[in-house]
Amino acid sequence: FPSHDTSGNNSTLNIYLLEKPKRVLKAGIGYGIEDHFRVSTDYQKMNFLGNCRVLNLSFKSSFLEPWNVNIGSQEPIPFRHSLYSNSLFFFRKENESVYEIERLGFISGFSQMINRQHSYSIYGLLEQNNLRDADSYNSDSLQSVYNKAIIAGNYDFKQQKDNQGVMSQMQINYSSSLS
Repeated sequence: FPSHDTSGNNSTLNIYLLEKPKRVLKAGIGYGIEDHFRVSTDYQKMNFLGNCRVLNLSFKSSFLEPWNVNIGSQEPIPFRHSLYSNSLFFFRKENESVYEIERLGFISGFSQMINRQHSYSIYGLLEQNNLRDADSYNSDSLQSVYNKAIIAGNYDFKQQKDNQGVMSQMQINYSSSLS
Protein backbone atom coordinates (compact mmCIF):
# COMPACT_ATOMS: atom_id res chain seq x y z
CA PHE A 1 0.00 0.00 0.00
CA PRO A 2 1.47 3.37 -0.91
CA SER A 3 2.24 5.81 1.88
CA HIS A 4 3.28 9.41 1.33
CA ASP A 5 5.80 11.57 3.09
CA THR A 6 4.27 14.78 4.43
CA SER A 7 6.96 16.84 2.69
CA GLY A 8 5.82 15.48 -0.70
CA ASN A 9 9.33 14.44 -1.78
CA ASN A 10 9.25 10.68 -1.06
CA SER A 11 6.80 7.84 -1.64
CA THR A 12 7.01 4.30 -0.29
CA LEU A 13 5.47 1.24 -1.88
CA ASN A 14 5.06 -1.92 0.21
CA ILE A 15 4.27 -5.23 -1.55
CA TYR A 16 2.98 -8.25 0.33
CA LEU A 17 3.11 -11.73 -1.18
CA LEU A 18 1.12 -14.66 0.13
CA GLU A 19 2.11 -18.20 -0.77
CA LYS A 20 -0.68 -20.43 -2.02
CA PRO A 21 -1.64 -22.89 0.74
CA LYS A 22 -0.01 -26.32 0.48
CA ARG A 23 -3.26 -28.05 1.38
CA VAL A 24 -6.80 -27.01 0.52
CA LEU A 25 -9.88 -28.79 1.85
CA LYS A 26 -13.36 -27.88 0.67
CA ALA A 27 -16.53 -29.57 1.89
CA GLY A 28 -20.16 -28.94 1.22
CA ILE A 29 -23.65 -30.21 1.88
CA GLY A 30 -26.82 -29.29 0.04
CA TYR A 31 -30.30 -30.32 -0.95
CA GLY A 32 -31.91 -30.51 -4.40
CA ILE A 33 -35.28 -31.66 -5.67
CA GLU A 34 -33.91 -34.52 -7.81
CA ASP A 35 -30.81 -35.57 -5.92
CA HIS A 36 -32.09 -34.88 -2.39
CA PHE A 37 -29.21 -34.47 0.08
CA ARG A 38 -25.77 -34.21 -1.46
CA VAL A 39 -22.34 -33.99 0.10
CA SER A 40 -18.97 -33.24 -1.42
CA THR A 41 -15.37 -33.10 -0.29
CA ASP A 42 -12.38 -31.89 -2.31
CA TYR A 43 -8.79 -32.08 -1.10
CA GLN A 44 -5.77 -30.64 -2.91
CA LYS A 45 -2.13 -31.12 -1.86
CA MET A 46 0.45 -28.89 -3.52
CA ASN A 47 4.05 -30.08 -4.00
CA PHE A 48 2.98 -33.70 -3.49
CA LEU A 49 6.18 -35.81 -3.45
CA GLY A 50 8.14 -32.72 -4.56
CA ASN A 51 8.70 -31.32 -8.06
CA CYS A 52 5.55 -29.11 -7.93
CA ARG A 53 3.22 -32.09 -8.27
CA VAL A 54 -0.42 -31.56 -7.33
CA LEU A 55 -2.64 -34.29 -5.86
CA ASN A 56 -6.43 -33.92 -6.09
CA LEU A 57 -8.90 -36.14 -4.24
CA SER A 58 -12.66 -35.66 -4.41
CA PHE A 59 -15.74 -37.49 -3.20
CA LYS A 60 -19.36 -36.66 -3.97
CA SER A 61 -22.55 -38.46 -3.02
CA SER A 62 -26.25 -37.89 -3.64
CA PHE A 63 -29.41 -39.86 -4.35
CA LEU A 64 -28.78 -39.90 -8.13
CA GLU A 65 -25.03 -40.43 -7.78
CA PRO A 66 -24.29 -42.45 -4.63
CA TRP A 67 -20.54 -42.61 -5.41
CA ASN A 68 -18.30 -40.27 -7.33
CA VAL A 69 -14.66 -40.72 -6.34
CA ASN A 70 -11.80 -39.04 -8.24
CA ILE A 71 -8.05 -39.33 -7.66
CA GLY A 72 -5.99 -37.08 -9.90
CA SER A 73 -2.54 -35.61 -10.25
CA GLN A 74 -0.78 -32.92 -12.21
CA GLU A 75 2.97 -32.84 -12.76
CA PRO A 76 5.14 -30.35 -14.65
CA ILE A 77 7.16 -31.73 -17.54
CA PRO A 78 10.71 -30.33 -17.32
CA PHE A 79 11.60 -29.90 -21.00
CA ARG A 80 8.80 -27.41 -21.82
CA HIS A 81 7.63 -24.31 -19.92
CA SER A 82 4.09 -24.61 -18.44
CA LEU A 83 3.53 -28.10 -19.91
CA TYR A 84 1.81 -30.46 -17.48
CA SER A 85 1.03 -34.15 -17.42
CA ASN A 86 -2.43 -34.85 -15.99
CA SER A 87 -4.00 -38.12 -14.89
CA LEU A 88 -7.29 -39.00 -13.21
CA PHE A 89 -8.79 -42.25 -11.96
CA PHE A 90 -12.52 -42.24 -11.28
CA PHE A 91 -15.25 -44.49 -9.95
CA ARG A 92 -18.87 -43.40 -10.27
CA LYS A 93 -22.21 -45.03 -9.61
CA GLU A 94 -25.34 -43.45 -11.08
CA ASN A 95 -28.94 -44.34 -10.20
CA GLU A 96 -31.58 -43.23 -12.69
CA SER A 97 -35.23 -44.25 -12.68
CA VAL A 98 -34.77 -46.92 -15.41
CA TYR A 99 -31.15 -48.02 -14.94
CA GLU A 100 -28.16 -48.18 -12.66
CA ILE A 101 -24.61 -47.87 -13.99
CA GLU A 102 -21.13 -48.12 -12.46
CA ARG A 103 -18.29 -46.31 -14.25
CA LEU A 104 -14.60 -47.04 -13.76
CA GLY A 105 -12.11 -45.07 -15.81
CA PHE A 106 -8.80 -43.38 -16.40
CA ILE A 107 -8.01 -40.08 -18.13
CA SER A 108 -4.45 -39.12 -19.03
CA GLY A 109 -2.99 -36.32 -21.09
CA PHE A 110 -1.06 -33.10 -21.39
CA SER A 111 -2.04 -29.46 -20.99
CA GLN A 112 -0.10 -26.29 -21.67
CA MET A 113 -0.80 -22.65 -21.06
CA ILE A 114 0.85 -20.82 -23.96
CA ASN A 115 0.17 -17.39 -22.44
CA ARG A 116 -2.61 -15.77 -20.38
CA GLN A 117 -5.07 -16.06 -23.26
CA HIS A 118 -4.16 -19.30 -25.07
CA SER A 119 -3.98 -22.87 -23.81
CA TYR A 120 -4.44 -26.36 -25.20
CA SER A 121 -4.76 -29.93 -23.97
CA ILE A 122 -4.59 -33.42 -25.46
CA TYR A 123 -5.91 -36.38 -23.52
CA GLY A 124 -7.22 -39.92 -23.73
CA LEU A 125 -9.98 -41.64 -21.79
CA LEU A 126 -10.63 -45.32 -21.13
CA GLU A 127 -13.91 -46.10 -19.41
CA GLN A 128 -15.40 -49.47 -18.43
CA ASN A 129 -19.09 -49.36 -17.53
CA ASN A 130 -21.23 -51.93 -15.83
CA LEU A 131 -24.90 -51.39 -16.68
CA ARG A 132 -27.20 -52.85 -14.04
CA ASP A 133 -30.96 -53.04 -13.60
CA ALA A 134 -31.97 -51.56 -16.98
CA ASP A 135 -35.75 -51.99 -16.69
CA SER A 136 -36.78 -51.52 -20.30
CA TYR A 137 -33.64 -52.89 -22.03
CA ASN A 138 -31.63 -56.06 -22.10
CA SER A 139 -28.52 -54.93 -20.24
CA ASP A 140 -26.26 -57.44 -22.06
CA SER A 141 -27.04 -55.94 -25.49
CA LEU A 142 -26.44 -52.37 -24.25
CA GLN A 143 -23.25 -53.10 -22.30
CA SER A 144 -20.86 -52.39 -25.19
CA VAL A 145 -22.55 -49.05 -25.97
CA TYR A 146 -21.43 -47.64 -22.64
CA ASN A 147 -17.74 -48.58 -22.78
CA LYS A 148 -15.52 -45.84 -24.17
CA ALA A 149 -12.08 -45.10 -25.54
CA ILE A 150 -11.61 -41.44 -26.49
CA ILE A 151 -8.74 -39.33 -27.79
CA ALA A 152 -9.50 -35.61 -27.61
CA GLY A 153 -7.88 -32.23 -27.91
CA ASN A 154 -8.95 -28.78 -26.73
CA TYR A 155 -7.82 -25.29 -27.67
CA ASP A 156 -8.93 -22.44 -25.40
CA PHE A 157 -8.77 -18.70 -26.14
CA LYS A 158 -9.89 -16.23 -23.47
CA GLN A 159 -10.36 -12.50 -23.78
CA GLN A 160 -9.35 -11.10 -20.40
CA LYS A 161 -11.16 -7.74 -20.59
CA ASP A 162 -14.61 -8.96 -21.57
CA ASN A 163 -14.52 -12.26 -19.68
CA GLN A 164 -15.38 -13.96 -22.97
CA GLY A 165 -13.58 -16.39 -25.21
CA VAL A 166 -13.67 -19.26 -27.66
CA MET A 167 -13.07 -22.92 -26.95
CA SER A 168 -12.50 -25.34 -29.80
CA GLN A 169 -12.60 -29.09 -29.23
CA MET A 170 -11.95 -32.11 -31.43
CA GLN A 171 -12.65 -35.68 -30.32
CA ILE A 172 -12.20 -39.13 -31.78
CA ASN A 173 -14.46 -41.59 -29.97
CA TYR A 174 -14.59 -45.34 -30.10
CA SER A 175 -17.21 -47.26 -28.12
CA SER A 176 -16.85 -50.97 -27.71
CA SER A 177 -16.61 -53.70 -25.16
CA LEU A 178 -13.33 -53.26 -23.33
CA SER A 179 -13.48 -56.56 -21.49
